[in-house]
Amino acid sequence: MQEYNRTTQAQLTEVSKSEPCIHCGKPDWCYRLGDLTVCKRGAEPANGWHQTEKTDKDGSYFYAPDAPLKPIRPASKQEFFYCDREGNPLIKVLRIDDGNGKKSFAQYHWNGKRWLEGCPEEIRPRIPIYRYQQIRKAIAAGRPIFIVEGEGVADALHRIGLAATTTLGGSGKYRAYGGYLDDLKGADIVLCPDRDQPGLKHMEMVAEDFPDARWLYAPPGDFYWQNLPASGGLDVSDWIADGATKDQILNAINTNKNYDLSRAGARIKKGIICQDNTSNDHQLTVPAANEVFTQKAIDALYSDTNWIALDGQLYRWVGTHYSLVSTAAEKARIARWCNSTPVQGNSNNWSYAYAKSSYVDAIWNWSLVSFAVDPALVNPPGINCLNGRITISWEDKRPSWQLAPHNHEVIYTYVSEFEFNPNADPTDCDRLLSCLEPAQRDIFIKTLAASLDLDKIRLFKSRVRALLCKGDGNNGKDSLREAVQALYGGMGVVSATFNDFHQYDTSSHKFTLAKLEHARISWSSENSNLSRIDSLQSLKAAITGDTLSLELKNVNERPMNPRCIFLFNINDMPRLQASLEANESRWAVLTFDKTFKLNADPNKGEIEADPRFKYDPTFLQTQVVPALLNKMLAALPDVAANGIDYSCTEEALQEIRRENNHLLEFCQEVGLDYQVGGQVFIGELYDLLFQWYLDNGYVEITTDAKGKQKNIWNEPIHRDDKLVKASHQVFQRFSELFPKIKREEDKSNRGKKGSWYLSGINIGGATGGAIGGATGGALAPSQSQGGASGAILSTLRLLIEQLKYLDEQQVTDLVKQLESKYGLIAPLAPLVELARVEAPPMAPPEAPLSSTDDLNAKFTVNTSSAYNEGSTAVVANAIGEIGSISQDNHNNFFGNTHPFKIGSKVAHVDPKRESYNWHGTITEINADKAKVHWEERKGLRGGQVLTHRLSDLRLI
Repeated sequence: MQEYNRTTQAQLTEVSKSEPCIHCGKPDWCYRLGDLTVCKRGAEPANGWHQTEKTDKDGSYFYAPDAPLKPIRPASKQEFFYCDREGNPLIKVLRIDDGNGKKSFAQYHWNGKRWLEGCPEEIRPRIPIYRYQQIRKAIAAGRPIFIVEGEGVADALHRIGLAATTTLGGSGKYRAYGGYLDDLKGADIVLCPDRDQPGLKHMEMVAEDFPDARWLYAPPGDFYWQNLPASGGLDVSDWIADGATKDQILNAINTNKNYDLSRAGARIKKGIICQDNTSNDHQLTVPAANEVFTQKAIDALYSDTNWIALDGQLYRWVGTHYSLVSTAAEKARIARWCNSTPVQGNSNNWSYAYAKSSYVDAIWNWSLVSFAVDPALVNPPGINCLNGRITISWEDKRPSWQLAPHNHEVIYTYVSEFEFNPNADPTDCDRLLSCLEPAQRDIFIKTLAASLDLDKIRLFKSRVRALLCKGDGNNGKDSLREAVQALYGGMGVVSATFNDFHQYDTSSHKFTLAKLEHARISWSSENSNLSRIDSLQSLKAAITGDTLSLELKNVNERPMNPRCIFLFNINDMPRLQASLEANESRWAVLTFDKTFKLNADPNKGEIEADPRFKYDPTFLQTQVVPALLNKMLAALPDVAANGIDYSCTEEALQEIRRENNHLLEFCQEVGLDYQVGGQVFIGELYDLLFQWYLDNGYVEITTDAKGKQKNIWNEPIHRDDKLVKASHQVFQRFSELFPKIKREEDKSNRGKKGSWYLSGINIGGATGGAIGGATGGALAPSQSQGGASGAILSTLRLLIEQLKYLDEQQVTDLVKQLESKYGLIAPLAPLVELARVEAPPMAPPEAPLSSTDDLNAKFTVNTSSAYNEGSTAVVANAIGEIGSISQDNHNNFFGNTHPFKIGSKVAHVDPKRESYNWHGTITEINADKAKVHWEERKGLRGGQVLTHRLSDLRLI
């Protein structure tokens, strides 16, 4: 096909030795007028040229290049859609090209559920012009409306920014489906006939309804509109394919009709373009150059259907979505075309000049440029099902959905592997979801619902937390993932692991996270504990939806904003140590603690497994996923209005943090937390922490033969969870848990002048303040007295733990006895008063003391430690005994009255702890501590046996 010259003024140029006449070969006498030529010697037109009916003043005929013929389309199918005037799907047109130059059309109508063949009579009056809604908007904006022949031609004009429409049925069928005057009321009409006899006749019929319409004859040029072919003529889309721009098309519009139809074809209307034999001022527009090989290849290889290019790859429209094509296979297809396409040289010799790899690469690169689309348009909100698209519309924060037909203009690179069914039976879906407890099941469904339009949910309710799916094998996680995979298809669900984010953060390349750009869900099934996940900056950004860098091979790095939700399967505890606020805003833990097995044993808590959930994709696609989507659509309004309630996952998240940071367990046991105006002196905090280390086996004190003491430190199992071995490390380590605290110096006259403290936190809230006030003057923060003060503070902490199990009257009686008999309690009066105020009216039924109904329970305060070995401990108890106790490092609050023994079945006393519902057996008792074998810790790091205080246990 030749490219069209779009100039309006032709310049006369005489031939020369360097550019002789192409017809006679002589260097003189002949001349060129634009792209027309005149051979003054009267030679026959050269190959590819023909004689026109026009002559110059000497009677010499003008020769013009042969008009290009419309290329034969390869075998292909194309679909075009007509919506009714309310925007609902109505008609689908299917065009089929057989690859030999013949084409056929089929029409389908939408019955509300599926496309049915045919166009019933009752539907015809409802059929508007093509692209009705867009055309009405263009009319309102005062834009010209181009009426063309064929939906593909209208789409070609639309792609360059011009409003174009057509009518159903093609040439000669303008009045077969009703009138269109109302559809085009107020429009500035431009009629664009095809360059053949039926095309011009069709537009003359349309012009009867729009006598004031302007005309566009494309390709422009007088000789193109002479002797029109009976069919198969060029149209405006061919001109666009040759490079015509929007401005060039607008400038080519004629105010009047220039051509009439006669049995000889189209002729020039008298008075419009005049051929004056006495003048050389010819106003003719003619072709200027041959089409280049890339244009020929695109037309031959990619006219069968719609294509897009994205990130250096091609996608082909397959009726439901754009499917990724293999680069290697596509280049091989281009190579076959290059190898079979002959090229005529200047000497009329034919050769296969394109059969070179450079031509293959040039065509491939040109296709990537030609079909490029904006990445932001890919995979829009909603979900692309096999039987249509679920589209989400919003009115304020209220979403609504509808099922719309597939449309190549809506770019999806995936199709879900199921058909949408609003009445799907939820039975099997409920069975699958039973692997989660109801509250966590609700979180899971609402998280999936957010993926339907994540940008809107983030706008309304901020970020959606990433889900840590915790549990060993055979617990339902993998089956759920299979269902979600079917929900969004292969391209909609990806697997970005912790290791992918680690490589992104630590390497110079950004390839590992490129998969996130067009994904809707990232669910990774395998995740190693290679690093602290709260230190992965790219992971934080991805969860929040902040900008990351996308880098692909042979594609320039550019920004991307992930629009997907994240799920990570974990078996071992992940390494998570950051502050509570940072973790709670990004993470939630779903606990998969059920076991599914074939031939399940209910006595072991096992549930009968159904292998179809894992291995039968048809079962998932027909019996599970449709109901899952219905649950998501039902949950979406609640997510938009109220967000997601993660409260049931907080304890599991805390358990992970405790496993990764021993300081969190310490803070929880002593009650260290944020408090406005609170302060804790660093030295005293370290003394308390050191004593806690002693109590829990993190440090042992040995004495050599010379009496010199040495600390033997037993580091936690996680290498990042370092022990605090000196007071100067306190601020740095505790600020990881409490990032808002400050390190300040006390310059007041409270007896702590020059001491440093942490502001913004306190021990035990109000109770902690009493501890600080009661002990502040009595306990110096010096390292030399650290052991003694640490033991006393630890003792006070344990005392408070036991006071909470007494009712108000018992606390009052105890305080009176202690105050009357021992001066020891005097400095602690504020502390005991708080205990009195905070005491419950009745002791809880499962309190660890066996005899809280009388005051015979002994409270023993032991101040002995490795730092003051040999000292006599002062024992204050409720029955007035004072004496010495054995010198060890344990605080015996129970004396010999506790109810526990080896073999006792126990659980934790705190309902907020996960171990409250565990099943443990005491295997060893040592003073006020016991070793407990936990059934639920089987296979976990650290083993099944843990050491606990007796005060933290209850009999079950």
